[in-house]
Amino acid sequence: FIWASPTIIGGRIYLGWASQCDNPLVRSGIDSFDQHTGTLLKTFWTGSPGTTGAGVWSTAATDGRSIWITTGNGTAAHSFGMIKLNAGNLRFQTEWLNPLDGDLDWGSSPTLFQARINNVKTTMVGANGKDGIFHAFDANNLQNGPLWSFQVGTTADFDIGTCLAAPAWDSSSRRLFVAGNLTTINAQTFAGSVRAFNPADGSIIWERGLTAGPIMGSPTLNGAGVLAAGTYNITDLALNTVYLLNATNGTILT
Repeated sequence: FIWASPTIIGGRIYLGWASQCDNPLVRSGIDSFDQHTGTLLKTFWTGSPGTTGAGVWSTAATDGRSIWITTGNGTAAHSFGMIKLNAGNLRFQTEWLNPLDGDLDWGSSPTLFQARINNVKTTMVGANGKDGIFHAFDANNLQNGPLWSFQVGTTADFDIGTCLAAPAWDSSSRRLFVAGNLTTINAQTFAGSVRAFNPADGSIIWERGLTAGPIMGSPTLNGAGVLAAGTYNITDLALNTVYLLNATNGTILT
């Protein structure tokens, strides 16, 4: 089943596939196609023949030279992974596997951003997981594990939604915006939230709790500094709301 949007760069289309809600759990991977002819160029399988899972059900991130993907649960070798591949031939380069079990896979698309780490400009990559944790990595050294992590939400549950939103990066203000599901802010419980982080260390610049429901889709940012985030309240669809936030301080505009 194709869950996510393709990534298109340099005349190539990158598209992953995964199980349809684990029914059945299938062998998965990501393909690259010629943009002009549709010819299949390369395939990266996330598991060997006979294994299942490690579905790529999010959109790949790329800088034109490398591709970053997140993977789902299963018995495959690259399950629960943040993985870096060569963009030209989809050869494996490096990865970090989240030591999880069950259905707590990565559902968020990875996002590239920039930070200064030990006074060195560093390309970072980060994504949310179904465990409610956002992990941020040195994009070229995934094997070293996250440079910082933050519990933006909670473990997936039907009633409270899932932490699936990809982060939004604002290179002008150098802020990383991450949304999630059920969370606690200043001792108050909220169905969803949006937070602005310092990209280098994960320190909070501002955080805004939202009452209408979890933010399961990725927030977007326009040139006027307005963040848009829509809720997906599974138990009461009438509550669903699109919030417009001031990206500078998190104030709800409307």
